[in-house]
Amino acid sequence: MSKCLLCEQVLQGGGMTRSFDLGLTMAGAISAGAYTGGVLDFLIQALDSYYEAKLTGDWAGLDHDINLRVFSGASAGAMTSAIAAIQLASDTEPVLDVNNPPAAEKNRLFDAWVEKIDIDPLLDDQDLRGERAAVRSVLDSTRLEQISLESLKTHVSTQRRPWVSDNLGLYLTVTNLRGVPHAFELYSDKASLYGMSKHKDVMRFTVSGGEAADDFIALDPSNAPNGNWPQLATAALASGAFPVGLRAQTLERDYRDYYGQPRLRDPAPAFGNQKQPYSFLCVDGGLMDNEPLELARRHLAQASGGQNPRDGHKANRAVVMIDPFPNLVEFDTDYHADDRLLRILQPIFGALVNQARFKPEELDLAEDDEIHSRYVISPSRYVGEQQVEPAIASAVLGGFGGFLHKSFRQHDFHLGRMNCQRFLERHFTLPASNPLFGDPGEATINEWCLKDKNDIPILGKEWAGERRRLPIIPLAGSAKLSIESIDPPSADQVDLKALEKRIAARIRRVANLLVDTDLQGIINGRLKRSMVKTFLLPNISRQLAGRANKWIASELKKLS
Repeated sequence: MSKCLLCEQVLQGGGMTRSFDLGLTMAGAISAGAYTGGVLDFLIQALDSYYEAKLTGDWAGLDHDINLRVFSGASAGAMTSAIAAIQLASDTEPVLDVNNPPAAEKNRLFDAWVEKIDIDPLLDDQDLRGERAAVRSVLDSTRLEQISLESLKTHVSTQRRPWVSDNLGLYLTVTNLRGVPHAFELYSDKASLYGMSKHKDVMRFTVSGGEAADDFIALDPSNAPNGNWPQLATAALASGAFPVGLRAQTLERDYRDYYGQPRLRDPAPAFGNQKQPYSFLCVDGGLMDNEPLELARRHLAQASGGQNPRDGHKANRAVVMIDPFPNLVEFDTDYHADDRLLRILQPIFGALVNQARFKPEELDLAEDDEIHSRYVISPSRYVGEQQVEPAIASAVLGGFGGFLHKSFRQHDFHLGRMNCQRFLERHFTLPASNPLFGDPGEATINEWCLKDKNDIPILGKEWAGERRRLPIIPLAGSAKLSIESIDPPSADQVDLKALEKRIAARIRRVANLLVDTDLQGIINGRLKRSMVKTFLLPNISRQLAGRANKWIASELKKLS
């Protein structure tokens, strides 16, 4: 990490500071959290290297500042945001080689998303043991809960990174199953109220050594892993609690928090005179807001009266969204309408999720080359000049593929680093006329401007007579070293026979416990339950595991 001297020279250097405010949005990713973690890992390396380079006497490059002000995340993106929040306050090392990573406490992003999470603990039965055991999810979430707390244990530094805001905002989306009640009058009829319940919710934190404002929960790095940090870990788990698959989480907060939140057009909450803490059960935040770019955008815009400048000549802040699965649409040309009851359940669930995620106005802006307040990083992999799909191994199995083997996660983490480097070099740029760069002079512009492979400047839209573009985050030091592609993982590395046995064992254990608990009223009597567990469930578990394995095998073929 950069030294305190850097803070004094950069933050207190005379005159007005030329600074670019940055927000990061991490979309839902399931096992592709490894990709998002890789993007963040390189971004931290790039910013650390840039600030360290500015300390050297022979630095003649760009000299503006970066101010990371906010994270927003959903599902696995929320988990990654939470891990990054503590990693930014710690002494860390980048993952230059995925086969030889730093110690766990030196890079919690890699440790959590590559080393720790795997299909084996998810198919364990620790959650089904004990006298008060109950089935709370299809998969065993015990390991995830352990990882969330382990990630808070790191070498917290006494020297803050100068490019991280003193009050780093952190927004984690959750789906609030209890709901927040709202009510308002119709046609001035005070005798009756129109009621509704809001289930799209968000937990707000701020990483700061001082008091938190409004409804934000303060996270003091010097208190980690204690203080409010475990509350952050639980909120991250809640945001990542994939429905049915992973265990739902219970959160708690003060009722008054909801009265202080920016409500836009929402009516005021209708809690009445409640004084006890408000507790609520939560599942995956991605159900309601899988790409919470708007939360980060509004946080940045607070300093400018509600809007971030989009003009290339005026832009001074932007939200970068990391989206491992950018909602690619596959239109089924052989669609057959099957109206049988059991066949419409999955489409209904899928329709609700997809409609909640339908935000074309936000994503269109992020993809527009002429808008400089929103950017997107998504997986991209090439073999020669040919783009390859799927780019990440995690894409198979509906996003769960990364859990199948460590090599899948190593590949995706490395690809995230490589994609981030290219993004900073080729896309995260502004016209050289932007005031952020001051008056760099022709020599500096020619040295740093975006160029093609023949070293010829790539010219964009003209702004104030200038068509050359300069990087918002210049690459310096180790961040300039080219990151080369690595071989994609092989489907052969997954032991399908062993996996099928573990799936069958998990199904049988879950079913046995359901028979003894939730299904007692239906399968009454010990003898009946014993016969079901002895003669029926083993066969059912084998059949279901066999079907699951065939699906997994067919999905793995996509990697070849």
